[in-house]
Amino acid sequence: MDDELDYGPFDGEIPERLEEDARIKGSSRNLSKARLCPVCPGRFTNVRRHVFHQHLPWYTNPLTACWTCHKQFGQNKMLENHCLELHNCNIADNIFKEECQSVWTELMNGLLLELCQRYDKKTLDHLVEFVRTEAVFKQCQSAVFHWTDIPLLNFYNKKNRFDVEVVHAVFPPSAIYSLIHWKILALLLKGTEDAENLITFEKEISLYQCSIQKAIMVTDSHFHLDKMKQQARFSGLPIYKWKDGESVYQIRHLVANYAFPRRWPTIEEMGEIRRDRRIRSTAGIHPRIVKGEEMSVLNSWITDLEMLICVNKMIAVGECGLDSSDKPNSKELKKQVHVFEEQLRIAKRQHLPVVIHCRGDKKIMNMCRDSLTNFLEEDHPIHWHCFNGDTEEYRQCKTMFPNGKFGISPFLLMDNKYPGYRATVCEMKLEDLVLETDSPYLKPQGHHEASPELLKEIIWKLASMFDVRSEEIARVTTRNARQLYNID
Repeated sequence: MDDELDYGPFDGEIPERLEEDARIKGSSRNLSKARLCPVCPGRFTNVRRHVFHQHLPWYTNPLTACWTCHKQFGQNKMLENHCLELHNCNIADNIFKEECQSVWTELMNGLLLELCQRYDKKTLDHLVEFVRTEAVFKQCQSAVFHWTDIPLLNFYNKKNRFDVEVVHAVFPPSAIYSLIHWKILALLLKGTEDAENLITFEKEISLYQCSIQKAIMVTDSHFHLDKMKQQARFSGLPIYKWKDGESVYQIRHLVANYAFPRRWPTIEEMGEIRRDRRIRSTAGIHPRIVKGEEMSVLNSWITDLEMLICVNKMIAVGECGLDSSDKPNSKELKKQVHVFEEQLRIAKRQHLPVVIHCRGDKKIMNMCRDSLTNFLEEDHPIHWHCFNGDTEEYRQCKTMFPNGKFGISPFLLMDNKYPGYRATVCEMKLEDLVLETDSPYLKPQGHHEASPELLKEIIWKLASMFDVRSEEIARVTTRNARQLYNID
């Protein structure tokens, strides 16, 4: 492993730089053997070893790292002597344990996600694309993984459920694991403003603790992960975090709604979803898809729905309800009512909140409330999804179901389409509101995409309307969402 340089033939450098390079610790003046470091101006006979030891966090090369001291060594022999003398153990006890590999995977995930944020990329796939297109990474064209890296990379891909059968060449990168190559990592770190914070273990850990513990929590109580995955390939949701003055906000909870039976998640997909501890899931049958379906199919979906919710410990039933926006005839509307009320029965049996989708005229709203009052107790928790009724409807719903919460959506940012919405929200109590984006379905004019990041602007707008600080909006609405969905 120590002979691995990953560099092509040396073609000489400007002699005037020799004196400057020699001042760098370990730098060689041997032009025939030395290679340039991609980070500093030094030359080294083993650039790989130098970069791991000087320019990357200790854990990026776990085979020569002490997992007790969190220290990186240049050679296996040095690590072996260190383990024997200081820890009275051999090198095999220090590495290749599955728990160490799991910790290494989590640390690498954390580092890559932080780099993703530093480069303002939404997902790790976007970071891969950045590496593929930026000229500075062209020097990685001849890069390959060392044979000793392959078992760890296979473990990394398996642990993250990345669909990679064989680890291929590093450049051009085609998968997330390519970012782990030492040369690409070094260049990515070099391009950040405070690379030292990511290199030093103690500082790096405190950095993540700060982002988790001290950020103001925000909750997106309704979005559609299945549709987001359909629209764009990505390895997972990015970290949603932003600054407002001296305060840092971070979306800590996201409620993914699966309302279309043909896109309900499989057991394997639910396992992957649960890996992201921010995400909670709900499932239901959307009223718009009832049209055109046979009753036998609908009844089969209703049976499957309760099983899906129980097996996957979902936190609510829905979204479900009534919708006359596509002008259903009386027969189709009766089918909507049947499917809706069956879902209310499930919610009552399972003691779960209901996510209500109600679109149409006053008649539809009255029908929806009638079904709710016929099947649920008045203290049942209800999420009025994307509520856009008037003040009278808000008060009626609140009187019938005092524990209900009303979803404030990007409608608030769409004055041209919903001119009266802001006036209605101003009449509502902050204790009754939860924030939601319904992403990726609602995209206000002037925005490139619909994502949970829209919560940033919704919070700003609500803070202005209620004449309170943004922190108060985030705090109260997150508390409301956690109470509604019983989120720890």
